[in-house]
Amino acid sequence: MLWSPDGAALEDAGTVLAATVRWGGDVRFDAEVSPHGHQRLIAGHQHVGAERILDPGATFTTPAVAWTWSATGIGETSRRLHRFARRHVVRDGDRTRATVANTWEAVFFALDPDGLAAQVDRAAALGCELFLLDDGWFGRRDDDTTSLGDWQVDRRKLPDGLQPLIDRTLAAGMRFGLWVEPEMVNAASALYGDHPDWVIGEPGRERREERSQLVLDLCRAEVRAFVVETIDRVLADHPGITYLKWDANRDVTEPGSATLPAERQSHLPLDRVRATRDVMAEVARRHPDVELMLCASGGGRSDLDTLRWFHEVWTSDNTDPVDRVRIQWGASHLLPASVLGAHVTRWGERPVAFGCAVAMSGRFGLDLDLTALSDEEAATVAEAITASHRIRDVVQHGDLHRLVSPVGSDRAALAYRRGDRTVVFLYALEGDDGAAAGRDEPVAIDHLVPAGPATVTDLTPGRPADERLTALADGGVPWPVAPTPAATILEIRPA
Repeated sequence: MLWSPDGAALEDAGTVLAATVRWGGDVRFDAEVSPHGHQRLIAGHQHVGAERILDPGATFTTPAVAWTWSATGIGETSRRLHRFARRHVVRDGDRTRATVANTWEAVFFALDPDGLAAQVDRAAALGCELFLLDDGWFGRRDDDTTSLGDWQVDRRKLPDGLQPLIDRTLAAGMRFGLWVEPEMVNAASALYGDHPDWVIGEPGRERREERSQLVLDLCRAEVRAFVVETIDRVLADHPGITYLKWDANRDVTEPGSATLPAERQSHLPLDRVRATRDVMAEVARRHPDVELMLCASGGGRSDLDTLRWFHEVWTSDNTDPVDRVRIQWGASHLLPASVLGAHVTRWGERPVAFGCAVAMSGRFGLDLDLTALSDEEAATVAEAITASHRIRDVVQHGDLHRLVSPVGSDRAALAYRRGDRTVVFLYALEGDDGAAAGRDEPVAIDHLVPAGPATVTDLTPGRPADERLTALADGGVPWPVAPTPAATILEIRPA
């Protein structure tokens, strides 16, 4: 939340407070201005309509709020929050994140050894560093209506199990990752058949499914033990897994738990968050060398509490790169680029080159059928991966400067600076005819370039060599001139 007591603040001017609640559940902000002009802000967890009962001598600690104040605009609040997140919140915040090839939008639930092997080989050839096997590998998981909770390899699809695929991935020089959704269960599963009482449900009300799922009641000690032991077993049974995508695709509804007496059922929304934190903390403690992505139905988990046990978040299930420019712009107010998973997909049927240019401004990855890339597309992806590796230390660990907002407009510009190096991203979105025709003034970046002579390297994926920029225009960086959507990516360093 941004609070500007003196009127709307700009990126580089104005007084502004930025605040975020460090809580992995519902939160609430109340802002008030009195008739006398006094201003008040209240921030905390959301627990409307219910008191919390405390036994004699018991205590309850409310969530903390992280906040920072700037007299020089919104941008400075973001940079401070980014540094705080990398240094004091996110696991291994100073570690550069790997380039991921994910299988979800490549094959969905249709897994087979030969097809997956082909994806592995192509990912390695393109320069990826981590191969992530997404949903569909367990139970009898042919769609999302069944098998959550039954965390055994589906031998119909993978007769020899996961290990041959893991071994092939490691032999190709990549790490191996796996998708799990350990907090949820399908009614059509052996786990639910054995333990129908293990799910959240309000006494006296019919249990309603969302996405064919129910939520496991982590307030129960045996359920917490099941989730932790499930992760333990999956990792023990499959040596070589060093990354887990931890998904959670359902909200809590009809809240109720058999662990709570009738007069304390209102405690569940808070108690479940605490129980979930305990599970996540234990998994992180037991497996310190396994990276974790925090995924939740399109980016629903991105708080600075839960991120203590995770390395990154999945920014959104909407991967149309035109939309992603705006989504990542918004997320950047709180989260550094190193934790924003950004993948190239077929969503929106945009040019692959533009999708690469957008994903390069976050933690770069691929989520499309790699074997279906044309020769030109494959060359563009390989070029983008090489360029991403060249600049990702600046993007993931540098200071962000938002230059031109895509909110209410059809263009965006941002830059990252680390030491004497700067990386600039310009995006001309749909409808931006002025940028496409090259009619507008360049984006000023004088305050971000080193003094003296500078070397400008155009790293825009797919741009022909004779069209690449080798110098800055008078006053800054010119907008891309290709048909929209289009992008320009420049690296600037001392000559």
